[in-house]
Amino acid sequence: MKASGWKREFETGIPLIDHQHRRLMEGLEGCIRALSHGAARGVVLALAHEIQAHAIDHFRDEEDLMKRSGYPDFEAHRARHAELAAVVADLSDDYQAGRLAVPIQVVRTFAHWMEEHLLGDDQHAAAWIRAHMAPDRWSDHPSAEED
Repeated sequence: MKASGWKREFETGIPLIDHQHRRLMEGLEGCIRALSHGAARGVVLALAHEIQAHAIDHFRDEEDLMKRSGYPDFEAHRARHAELAAVVADLSDDYQAGRLAVPIQVVRTFAHWMEEHLLGDDQHAAAWIRAHMAPDRWSDHPSAEED
C-alpha cells in the first residue's frame, strides 16, 4: 500500500489549512511506512492516535474559519468531518481491541477520504473563505497552530 503523497492541487491557499493538511498526509504516510515494515502494534497505535489528534485539531480550525466567514455549507462540511472521525474512531477501537488484525482498513479509509475531501469539499470551502474573509483574519483565532 502506498500513499498518494502531497499534490499541489491539494493546496487551498490558506497557510494554516495547507500546513495542517500536509501534516495529516505526512502522518498517514508514516503510518503506511510503519505497516509496510511490520511495525509493532503499539507503534501503529501511537501513529494512528497522533493522526486522529491532528485531524481533530484541523477539523476544529477549519470549521472555525468556515463559521467565521459565513460559509453557507458549514453544517454539511462539519457533518462530513464528524462522519469520518466516527468511522476512524470505530476502526481504531476495533484494532486496539484485537477485532481488526491489521489497520489497513483504517489507513485506506482515511487516505481515500482525505484525498477526495481535499480536492472537493475543502477547495470549495477555501474559495469561499478567501473571497469572504481578509487573509489577516485566517489565523487570528485561539486554536491556530504556530509550528
